[in-house]
Amino acid sequence: MVSSGTRITAESLPEQPAGKEVRLIGEVVSFDEKEAVISSGDAKFKVLKPNKDNYANTRYVEIFGKVSDPADTLPSVEEIKSIPVGDKFNISLYQRAIKLSTGKFSHLFEPAKRSETMDVEE
Repeated sequence: MVSSGTRITAESLPEQPAGKEVRLIGEVVSFDEKEAVISSGDAKFKVLKPNKDNYANTRYVEIFGKVSDPADTLPSVEEIKSIPVGDKFNISLYQRAIKLSTGKFSHLFEPAKRSETMDVEE
């Protein structure tokens, strides 16, 4: 089973420690059996050991993986799992949502605790 990983933007990948499980979405630039190059906004990153079937017929892909080398010229993630997202995806909107949910307003995106929810009687 794959853990959910932390959703991040490609721009924040160099700040992540090696071994951390992350989730990213980006546009497929190129791929082969050894690696894929993904573009997400203004940043690019490599995916090591990609499942090439998930990259072949889609423009965008979601990657679950472990940060491999965040300090490299092109940061890399070793793929655990990938999911084709399709050809129509608003990467700009996605990045803004991730920045909101992991930044200053992250508390708004946390699940409510049971004590904070209202029980409604029928």
